[in-house]
Amino acid sequence: MKQIALGVLTYNHPDVVSDILETSKKTYSIFADFGLDIYYLDSSETKETKEIVEREIKNGFTNLYYVNIPSKMSPAKKLQNFLMGKYCNDEYNNYWPIKDRVIFNVKNLMNVYSSALIGQYDLIFLDGYGKNKGIEGETHDYLIFSRLM
Repeated sequence: MKQIALGVLTYNHPDVVSDILETSKKTYSIFADFGLDIYYLDSSETKETKEIVEREIKNGFTNLYYVNIPSKMSPAKKLQNFLMGKYCNDEYNNYWPIKDRVIFNVKNLMNVYSSALIGQYDLIFLDGYGKNKGIEGETHDYLIFSRLM
């Protein structure tokens, strides 16, 4: 079983998808060996996003996948289906949905990945508005919520 399926929810943003993939290519490829896969969950009305993702796959982006979703499907249903693993090629320990404008650096992605790997957290929220206390009091750009028992 792989560790994390990163589901990038997008709709009519091929320019954003192209920019983010170009910016994040190195970071995402580092995590391919750790079981991180990136799924572009696209409800766009054109094929531009599909073509961008397929081009990156042909160029050697091994942990990248494209999923076309009908544009009439509600965002809530799209999210629910992803969290249930319906769009993924494998089973994962964690399903992590993000918006198409999120850019990670290696340090932050490693911290979040490590938190998921430990398995002691149910929810990890990104917080782009400031620094938050995380594991062992370290400061991170995300919030961690402990398991609810």
